[in-house]
Amino acid sequence: MNNLTKIFLTSMALTLGACDDDFGDGATEFRGPFGGFSLNTSFMGGHEYDELDLMGAFHKSVRLDKVCLSVGNQLCITPGPAAKGMPPNELWVTDSQLFGKKGDTIYKGKDFNNSRWYVELDHNRDGAIDSTIQLVLISAKPSKTLAATPVPFWNYYWAYDSMTATGLVTKYIKQEEAPTPMCEVDPDTGSLGSVLLANTHIDTSATTKGLVEEVPHSMFVACHSGAAGKAPIGWNYVMHDVGRLAYENVIRMIRADYNNDGQSFTAPGEKLTVTDDRMINKQYDAAFKLEGLISLEKGWLCVFAPRMVDIADVVGAYPNIVICDEKASLGDSVGGAVSNVMTQPVF
Repeated sequence: MNNLTKIFLTSMALTLGACDDDFGDGATEFRGPFGGFSLNTSFMGGHEYDELDLMGAFHKSVRLDKVCLSVGNQLCITPGPAAKGMPPNELWVTDSQLFGKKGDTIYKGKDFNNSRWYVELDHNRDGAIDSTIQLVLISAKPSKTLAATPVPFWNYYWAYDSMTATGLVTKYIKQEEAPTPMCEVDPDTGSLGSVLLANTHIDTSATTKGLVEEVPHSMFVACHSGAAGKAPIGWNYVMHDVGRLAYENVIRMIRADYNNDGQSFTAPGEKLTVTDDRMINKQYDAAFKLEGLISLEKGWLCVFAPRMVDIADVVGAYPNIVICDEKASLGDSVGGAVSNVMTQPVF
């Protein structure tokens, strides 16, 4: 039995814990839009705010007016078409790093520390702008995965300034002098950070199918405490390294989305082990049972020992789901990269 595994999140607290001192000790407990492991946890007054159109278009109930950097004399980048004869202002994300351009000057990475993002909101989701507020990008910090061959990515720590809020949103947020973290605390690492997914839309509603879709000019703020942002943290999978489809299936693995339809069968804080044939994660631990096989191209292939429910519960919900052989191994999979996820200590 070729049970190659990797212990999940053994050292990430040491890597990320110090980064979150920017926010102090005011983090609230995990909350998600529905049961199971939430796709994301970026909230403001009870609503998710996790996507922006970087061209200034109204997108997912938010419109970005401008971004003001702390460098220079309140240098601001206003997205959208440029005035006649003027170079355009631009914002974009490449390999999880944030970039901006004003005139002939390009700003990137740490240049966005303490930048202010002026946004308009449709907080009650009726199609009309009803609020404004300033988001604060407190810090942008380079990081890298803990894989044998580390992959670089960036961590971002977002907050909202409740003192700048106007309109309907003021009824749902408490005014605080210090900025309030946008992301929920990650129960595994204590992180309040996030990773940025370029040109990405993820439907995080209760009816989600868990798809990671490409949408030009969009930026998805994926909190480490949600499945969309946990993939690089501890799991070592970065979207710009593995590709959008593989990233989608890594999220399915994290959420125990056994039927590949968006329904999660787990919750934050579960201890897992994982391996794959891309040499990103490859270790062995005989103390864990086989959970199942998952293809990074096709999603879950079969399940043997689910995390928080009996296999009968999974089969009851999905009668056509495939049950793995107890001795299934990485080599039993077909097509593309495959992860062999393990869970539940053997007593």
